[in-house]
Amino acid sequence: MGVVYNGRMRQFVILDAKGITTWKRDFVANRIQRALMYPKYEYRLMTYIVYARKYNCYFALGKIFL
Repeated sequence: MGVVYNGRMRQFVILDAKGITTWKRDFVANRIQRALMYPKYEYRLMTYIVYARKYNCYFALGKIFL
């Protein structure tokens, strides 16, 4: 659903239907880590992700189920 690149930490942040995955590429090993996982009954809570380089943080647009 979305991919952003963090230049400071040299990692990709991947937004999918089940949560957020980080992928850090280096010469030793490829590191893949699940940073956020949604509950089993909820999918696609976050729909869009943006990385703000100036503040070194992420902003995400999400859904609220009432």
